[in-house]
Amino acid sequence: MNKEALILRILNMPALQANALLSHLDSGEDMPTIENKENVRTERFKVDGTLSLYRQKYKTRFWSARIVLDNKGVKEEKRFSTGKESVEEAVVSAIEERFKLIGKLEAGYSIKAGTNLFFKTIALKVVDEMKTAMADPAVTKTTYKSYVSLLENHIIPFFSDCNIKNVDYPMLVEYFDQTTVRSKSQITMQKTSISKVFEYAVKKRLIDQLSVPKFPKVVVTSDPDYRVEPFSEHDLNVLKENYPAFIQNSRKEQTRHYRNAFQHYFAFLLSTGVRPGEEPKGIRFKDISKHYDAESGHHYYVIKLHKGKTQKSTIKYRQVAIDATAVKAIESAAMVLNGFIVEERIDHLIKHYADRFVFKSYRYNAFPSYEKIFSKEQYLGYVADKLHHTNYKSYSCRHTYINNQLAAGISHNDIAEHCGNSVQVIETHYKKAKLLNKAPSHIVGNIVDYEEAPGMQGLFEMIRAKHARGEKLFESKSNKSDEDEDDLSV
Repeated sequence: MNKEALILRILNMPALQANALLSHLDSGEDMPTIENKENVRTERFKVDGTLSLYRQKYKTRFWSARIVLDNKGVKEEKRFSTGKESVEEAVVSAIEERFKLIGKLEAGYSIKAGTNLFFKTIALKVVDEMKTAMADPAVTKTTYKSYVSLLENHIIPFFSDCNIKNVDYPMLVEYFDQTTVRSKSQITMQKTSISKVFEYAVKKRLIDQLSVPKFPKVVVTSDPDYRVEPFSEHDLNVLKENYPAFIQNSRKEQTRHYRNAFQHYFAFLLSTGVRPGEEPKGIRFKDISKHYDAESGHHYYVIKLHKGKTQKSTIKYRQVAIDATAVKAIESAAMVLNGFIVEERIDHLIKHYADRFVFKSYRYNAFPSYEKIFSKEQYLGYVADKLHHTNYKSYSCRHTYINNQLAAGISHNDIAEHCGNSVQVIETHYKKAKLLNKAPSHIVGNIVDYEEAPGMQGLFEMIRAKHARGEKLFESKSNKSDEDEDDLSV
């Protein structure tokens, strides 16, 4: 850098920064000499008591800086490369960085690498500012209370010690997928709360504006748990009985392969209550562990669910115990999706295929579109004329599981913990499940108590059956015995 360029750079500095540099030059102190002897490997240049430069002569052409500042009585140090070959340019770059670090210390941050960039650290600063504003008597109406609540109870526990520079679009999508605060207004307020954290980080020069990610444009604003129906006993039997024909009806081998896998995926959802979609999709065989129950003397298996919503967002996975039906479904799915000749046992799969996804097809190296298979365009449409209801989705498996657990007398807390929901959500299910599993007290004395009420269709079926057996459809009155006649008399 020539002298003119150096002068221009100083002129473009903030006034405080430029004055400090100029005052150092006006002090009349001689610029320290640089150690540059042939036998010296490191060149050193001391600017003042808090800033010095050094360069390893035979390893790099760039100068590095060492800054030591006082943080409430504790000396903190930062070393970094200036990326400059000229010592004059390196001095200017280092002084600029020192002013940034002084600003961080004044804002209450440490200059130690990494600690300032924790999302939690920055978000708590935002919360403190909001609480200070709320304490001002002049502030009569503010939404800060809602922002603080969302930050403390939902946003900070999720992002926690993640570096704010690593909070990108996919992570924001994951957050909004798992959040239990789902109304439209609350979704908007959560976006605003997170935006305030990024605005603060930019203002304090912790990140630049280009590091701020975009928010997802489409966010689910209601929980599917509230919007689908559980399977009736009749319809569940229809779905199970007609599935083999549905598989055989496939025109392409790949379609037949995916549909074959779906029946085991469906059985897994029914027996575990796991949310369809991301939760089962993220399961690898290494996420399944074997445990011993000392009381019964039997072994059982537990799955770690890493994806999907979790009720406690501070925990990055949820553990669910699975029964023999779920284990069988996993083994059967593995045989189909991996092309095994025989059905391998789950212990073998855990040991030899640890990194493989349970519900991914390794024949076609893709995840089947399970939710698409179970849709009105495919299987639900295929059996629509046999079903009593058609308002079903894959989530109906989860609904059915919860209702079955409630009917079996399992406590709300245990179901909520297993399913990753709040007790309030389970109680919402329970109100519906009562009518599905037990007659209300006000009709107990007047319940239909016969096996079947055939109606007109049943009557026709009875006639056809009698005709096929060669039986008379109706008996004439003359064939009745005297005893029968007496029975009919008043």
